[in-house]
Amino acid sequence: MKSQFLRIGKNSIIYSFGNVSAKLVGFILLPIYTQYLTIADYGVLAILEITGQFLSSIFDLGLSFALNRWYWEEEFKNRQKTLFFTIFSTLVLVGSGLLILLLYFSDFLAVVLFSAGKYGLLIKLMSITVALNILSRSILNLMRIQERSTLYAVSNLARFTVNLVLTIYFVVNLEKGIAGIYLAQIVGFLVFFLFLTKYFLQNVRFKFERKVLKSMLAFGLPMVLTSIAGIILSITDRYSLKFLADLNDVGIYSFAFKISNSIKVFIGQSISWALTPVMYKMMSSKDNVRFYSKTLTYFTFILILFVFILSLYAKELIVLISRSEQYYPAYQIVPIISFAILFGLLRNITAIGINIKKKTKITALVITFVAILNIGLNILLVPSYKAMGASVATLISQILAFVLITRYSQKLYPVTYEFYKVAAIILISAGLITISFFWNEYSLLIRLTFKSVLLVLFPILLIGLKIVDVKNLSMFKENTKQ
Repeated sequence: MKSQFLRIGKNSIIYSFGNVSAKLVGFILLPIYTQYLTIADYGVLAILEITGQFLSSIFDLGLSFALNRWYWEEEFKNRQKTLFFTIFSTLVLVGSGLLILLLYFSDFLAVVLFSAGKYGLLIKLMSITVALNILSRSILNLMRIQERSTLYAVSNLARFTVNLVLTIYFVVNLEKGIAGIYLAQIVGFLVFFLFLTKYFLQNVRFKFERKVLKSMLAFGLPMVLTSIAGIILSITDRYSLKFLADLNDVGIYSFAFKISNSIKVFIGQSISWALTPVMYKMMSSKDNVRFYSKTLTYFTFILILFVFILSLYAKELIVLISRSEQYYPAYQIVPIISFAILFGLLRNITAIGINIKKKTKITALVITFVAILNIGLNILLVPSYKAMGASVATLISQILAFVLITRYSQKLYPVTYEFYKVAAIILISAGLITISFFWNEYSLLIRLTFKSVLLVLFPILLIGLKIVDVKNLSMFKENTKQ
């Protein structure tokens, strides 16, 4: 089991180089955004980003899930290239149709989203990036299936380096604003496809598998419902702020979310991509239940370290990277959003029983229910508490989703998780973060001194209460060196 965790760790590091590049660009550009975009502009950008994310997930048709399921089956090992070509060509047709519709109705959509037709050009540019993103995701998914982690990292790095340089050029030098951000993304996608032309041609055979496509769509389309519900769950907060508060609140919340989401991008998603294939390979192992149990504990511990540090120094970080005091209030909701993201990531681990038993409809129903509840919570909390209300609604919803998914998964496939350790790690970190907030009104020197004490105290408490085993940490360190 140690070797499995070591392999996951190494793959996670490799994946992270490619995976974080997208959000790293956004993180690096935050100071530029706060200087060259008004807070209302930042709110518009946030709405466009989540709209694009929503469209990309829907019109993927769940085919990325299907390729994972079909690619390594004995029957299709000699037809892998035709499978990928079938999926890619289908997405080209779907993406082209979507692009034509969005371009035609761009002014109408601008009025619906922003009550102003002047944003029609931005809708057009966003539409082009959505179509290109759908195609790029299919290629990236193939790399993950083939465990081509190095190529994955390098290709993403090339794309986002271009994106970063051109965004600075368009926004700072040419003063193109949000339009410049999307123009840079479009060029980045084109560089990505050019860079991977050889890889693409090596992995396609120009034969369309119509019958297999029907089977893959039957498998993938139900997964779209889960994706849609999940996206609704994650974007309701910003849409609620848009319609129940104002764009300034959307900007503050989105700024805090972008910072908090770095936990998922830098750590959570990279580990998940390395972990998922191993978890399925362990299904028939005698040690699988213990492996799943330890996975949840270790995953929680790793994630909470980053949640704790980010939440502890949220105010100092935001003051450092923001060029405008309008964004300073965002530090108050960073911890709440960070814990919401934590529970969302943990849910993916405990859902293993549902996935092993192929009862993914349960996941779709649970996430749909929680998404609807989240809408109600936002309607209830946002008018009075603005961004704080939206963040609390998100946290409550993610905790409930975690509890329900874990409960149903345990009924189908019982795993003896170390829930007491997981709960203790989360509660201790939350308590220390809450204490730190009482010191945020003091001078910088006093704040940093006190927070540093809490930072040292956290691992001492975990070790002292025997929540974290020092021997396991030592063995992990030794294995990593090897």
